[in-house]
Amino acid sequence: MRWCTTILAVSSLAVHGFAAASHSRAPGPCVHYQQRPNYPVDGKSSFPEEVTLSGNLIERTFWGPPNWGEHPESDRLEDAWLLVLDKPICVLADAANSNNSQVEINVIVVQLVVDWDGSDNEPLKRVARLVGKHVSVTGALNHAVTGHNRTPVMIMVVKISAT
Repeated sequence: MRWCTTILAVSSLAVHGFAAASHSRAPGPCVHYQQRPNYPVDGKSSFPEEVTLSGNLIERTFWGPPNWGEHPESDRLEDAWLLVLDKPICVLADAANSNNSQVEINVIVVQLVVDWDGSDNEPLKRVARLVGKHVSVTGALNHAVTGHNRTPVMIMVVKISAT
């Protein structure tokens, strides 16, 4: 099912003039999902390495559960923040992490994942104010694992600012 959902998400992005990733030679720099030593759990690090990416922040709406667009009358709509990168990147696999074990090449769109820290939702509001602007985003990369993930590569936002 995840494969089908990923294809639909990539197809949806292609309709908007984007290609999320391909598996050919990378024209851009390569970054990692790899973990940096910082908080060992069972001998493994649990904090991902942070990267900084820049591009245009857009918002798109996708079909969500329960049927992901097959029954529009009962399916929810879900908004996603997407960063259209200034230049393609490749993301190297982390063999030690089963969620991040897939290489992605020619990535030009990544989904932002924003953690909110309370009832005021300030981090969400901050990102929402930047939609339509050129931004710089720092965070950890992660591979898509659920149907809610709209691009193969996501960035867990630590810091975002207009550039």
